[in-house]
Amino acid sequence: FNMPKDNHIVICMEFEFENISDSDKNVMYTDFNGYADGYEVQQSYAPDGTGIDFSVTMSPGRKGKGIVAFEVPKDAKEIQVEFSTNMFSSEKIIFEYK
Repeated sequence: FNMPKDNHIVICMEFEFENISDSDKNVMYTDFNGYADGYEVQQSYAPDGTGIDFSVTMSPGRKGKGIVAFEVPKDAKEIQVEFSTNMFSSEKIIFEYK
């Protein structure tokens, strides 16, 4: 039931976070958006059950990990994942999938 559509694959990216602030921080799958050749793509469940259900809450000085997964066309030339660093700003970090 978790198979990608025809001519699509699921790509996964694992991220590690460290809270260097003085207060608790939360990072979750909703902070990420995926794009294939400039078009938004949908998140998918990663093969090992992570992905759409990941959420990391870290106290100051703590670390956490999470995996996001996206279903993209097999022939996509450029795959990017945007991470929203703060829900109150439009600042984003863009990662390239190679």
